[in-house]
Amino acid sequence: MIHAVSHRLRSVPPISRRLLVLACLLVAVVVVALTPMLRLAPTSFYLLLADIPGAPAGPISHLLGPPTVRDWSFAGAEGAVEADVYTPRGGGVHPTILIINGALSAGRKYAPLAQFGAALAQSGYTAVIPDYPDLLKEVLSPASLQDVEYTAQHLGDIPGADGRRLEVVGFCVGATLGLLAAEDPQLPPMRAVVALSGYISSLDMIQVITTGTYTYHGALVRYAPDPWVVVAVARSLVMGLPDAGDRAVFAPFLVDPPPDHYVAPDWTKVPGSRLSAGGRALLTLLENRDPARVPGLIAALPPPLPVQLAALSPANGIARLRTPVYIVADRQDAYIPNVESIKLAEAAPSSVHLSYVSLLAHVEPTIDAQANPLATAWDVATGAWQLFLAIDRTLAVLQ
Repeated sequence: MIHAVSHRLRSVPPISRRLLVLACLLVAVVVVALTPMLRLAPTSFYLLLADIPGAPAGPISHLLGPPTVRDWSFAGAEGAVEADVYTPRGGGVHPTILIINGALSAGRKYAPLAQFGAALAQSGYTAVIPDYPDLLKEVLSPASLQDVEYTAQHLGDIPGADGRRLEVVGFCVGATLGLLAAEDPQLPPMRAVVALSGYISSLDMIQVITTGTYTYHGALVRYAPDPWVVVAVARSLVMGLPDAGDRAVFAPFLVDPPPDHYVAPDWTKVPGSRLSAGGRALLTLLENRDPARVPGLIAALPPPLPVQLAALSPANGIARLRTPVYIVADRQDAYIPNVESIKLAEAAPSSVHLSYVSLLAHVEPTIDAQANPLATAWDVATGAWQLFLAIDRTLAVLQ
């Protein structure tokens, strides 16, 4: 499972690795004991090992042998889209998993993502991992959605891919794009969408980054987003401004200095006198701290921004959802409040299945090396079991 940003990854010391091995063995014993007739259990367990940092998947991977990796590309709405396609050795057509990454500059070459694709191919699936150019720039745009839709429509053109047995796995905003594609009646039906910590409402995310709150069942709840999220959402809004001069004025406040953003931009320092009326409308929104004003300030943004934001909100098309959705969520997500997953499950209870995995940090399995060793072992064992069940359930849909 792949993190949308990599600066929070933590190293795993030797003692924690030993505990992790023991915990994974415990999960293996439970799997054998509780699901002896489940044909997918061995595959699911291998994918679990491949996902968890420090887990002993190497020997199994060596025995299975390397998959075949091919390039695939097309001219997309954002520019050339390059993809890595992982297929099982020996040819043939296989159930296919389209992996939509989050906003991450490393893209498909991010090591855990490539490892996940290889493990899927070793397990008998074709994994397609595209790099959508705007996501590489840490921007979510309508062009990204167009490119996801094109990919879903043309998967049958990829050697080894089966467009009739398609599942989408999306991380962070990639999960949001997967949900939007599943709501599109013009696209071929998908077997399932696996969503890890996506959002369902653009308005919700704008309220989070501007006011530090979200609304749930009419009540305001405090939420402190990671500063990276503030910049990423603001960057996406700025990229939607129709005036190039406005985009240039905001650009210095959206630079991504290494290793990452630790302080959200001070919008009061943006020279509003250099902005057009549309640019000032966005600045007013970014400076706002009153949750009640957020909907009106969004409506006042220059076209086509309000329409684009509505189109990038799965909540607006939930009635069109015709695909099972399996949400895997982190209870303490610092990037996207997990209430977004809860709202989706409440809006479509017959289609959406929500699971919490204690092992996740946003969308990536992470072990806290500083925690009590026994507590760490318990957290790994329970989290690994939860993750195993999530993997096994979603693979079963593709059969």
